Amino acid sequence: MTSTMSDAGAVDGALISVAIMATTTASPTTLPLVALAVEFMVYPLASRFGMFYFIVTQGGFLSNQPGQF
Repeated sequence: MTSTMSDAGAVDGALISVAIMATTTASPTTLPLVALAVEFMVYPLASRFGMFYFIVTQGGFLSNQPGQF
């Protein structure tokens, strides 16, 4: 569990650094790369948060009605 989280954090950090490098040299050719980097950064973060939100709500920590999402 902890190893996968740290691996995911390392991937996010690498993508962030790539996005920062790409944005500093922004040109019409690098803009699609920036968009891809941002998409790959945002989607794993959103999916991890969505999974956490799903587990918390389905587990009944925030809701007394199991199955409500």
